[in-house]
Amino acid sequence: AARYVQDKCDAVDINLGCPQGIAKRGHYGAFLQDDWHIISGIVSLLHKELSVPVTCKIRIFDDVSRTIEYAKMLERSGCQLLTVHGRTREMKGPNTGIADWDQIRAVRQVIRIPMFANGTFKRIVISFLSNLCILYNIT
Repeated sequence: AARYVQDKCDAVDINLGCPQGIAKRGHYGAFLQDDWHIISGIVSLLHKELSVPVTCKIRIFDDVSRTIEYAKMLERSGCQLLTVHGRTREMKGPNTGIADWDQIRAVRQVIRIPMFANGTFKRIVISFLSNLCILYNIT
């Protein structure tokens, strides 16, 4: 599918952040985040075979060190832009909670590729950190 659209788009994004029940039943989105060998293989193959960049969107783990290692694995595999959603896959619906901007910042400090951040916006203040524009939630 990615080969078919590569000449019609600027990048191919792999959504590894979907927390919905259908993603759980189909074993995709955020429910692949424990299968790093599968994800690494997908990202690596797309990076090698496509003429456009490969980007990924992820959710965080409860443990910041695991989130950091996950992001680094994606970068090593060929991800060229990373979007980090500051919530875990369990944080959805009535359990949405507040995004963890400390984890997002920790990832930004260790990866070298461009990064987008998202989650929990009410009033927004913009701050530049390296090549990432962080949008802070001010409550």
